[in-house]
Amino acid sequence: MIIGFRAKGGSISGTGNFVNCSRAAVVKVYRAWQYGTIQNQRRGTCGAPRAIDDRGEQRLWRCIRANRRATDRPDEPRGYQECILNNGSANVAAHGPPQQMPG
Repeated sequence: MIIGFRAKGGSISGTGNFVNCSRAAVVKVYRAWQYGTIQNQRRGTCGAPRAIDDRGEQRLWRCIRANRRATDRPDEPRGYQECILNNGSANVAAHGPPQQMPG
């Protein structure tokens, strides 16, 4: 009776008074029906579409891994990595890595 009364638009207090139980019980029973039964588990597919789909997410992770590999190499001097990040790879290709000043 709780589910039918609530599904027809009855308020929580009105439903509790109608079936003679507490408002907390009405909420608990209605939520259990709403999210717990097999036929209503399809509710997870409604709502706004995801901003990025599964394929796009895989491509993003692939790009992140490649970027980490490119910038986390210990054999390259730190200045070379900073130059790539600050100036772009075209400048490095044209002039080579920055030279260390003798010191």
